[in-house]
Amino acid sequence: MKFIGFTRKNTAINLPEEDSFGIEEHSGSLFVCTADGITRDPIGLKHFPERDAKGIAEFSSHYLRPSPAKDASQECVSKILEHLRVIQAEEGRIGRDGIFNSFSYANQHLLSFNNWRIGPITDYLENDWLACVASAGVILDHILYYGYIGDCGVLVINEGGDLVKRTPNEVEKTSNYLKSLRNGSLFKDPWRDPMWRANVRREYRNRTDNPYAYGALTGESGALKFVHTGKTHLGLGYYVLFYSDGMEKILFSNDSIGKHLAQYGLERLEEICEEVAQSVGCKAEGTLVAVAVE
Repeated sequence: MKFIGFTRKNTAINLPEEDSFGIEEHSGSLFVCTADGITRDPIGLKHFPERDAKGIAEFSSHYLRPSPAKDASQECVSKILEHLRVIQAEEGRIGRDGIFNSFSYANQHLLSFNNWRIGPITDYLENDWLACVASAGVILDHILYYGYIGDCGVLVINEGGDLVKRTPNEVEKTSNYLKSLRNGSLFKDPWRDPMWRANVRREYRNRTDNPYAYGALTGESGALKFVHTGKTHLGLGYYVLFYSDGMEKILFSNDSIGKHLAQYGLERLEEICEEVAQSVGCKAEGTLVAVAVE
């Protein structure tokens, strides 16, 4: 199998990289993981500034470098791939249970990681737990087993460039619901309000009793409810794409990526993604791993 992976820089604000990815080949299987470290509160900036040029520069100047969110995403990728290697060695093949267990393994290690870095108690602001979302999968014998949490995803495109499978963005329902509550905030942009940010993280992140909750790997046991797994059969000439949410606008605003893959394969894919980003105004950091099924 041929593959390519890359992370494009955030061009809207000068922040350190927070995405991570890994690709490994073992005994005919291909392991892939992408993870998006969740942006944290800057230090000493309780109330966020306006989202104008001055405010963006102020936010950036208070942000930790390197970002602890990058540490979370790197830890996640490392542990998911590590556990997949163990399952492959012990059982010979990996199914949906193995994918889920690899996410559980990474989440357990993030618990230890957060206890070491932050401690067992969080303020949900500057001292919030390090967190990330992720997608991962194993491809063997034209079968894909995959898993994801949050707004990272998996996309399957056939040899003609048409969409075969797309995992849903599991954060959208939370975002849409929170938009309906914004009238109660003191700010036009409620994320500027520390009470709003802390409440969202406390009441919506990994809360299994909240229908509008979202999942993120923090070490909290509730995160595992939000890990989804699946299985898809792959045809010859198919492409499997693992991505963070910063790539969504590039992948789904039009059919440019599918058409390119159908005609040229992985050749110049990173360059084409950048061209699409410019045309649709995408400035977010995003990671993509694309695999050509042969």
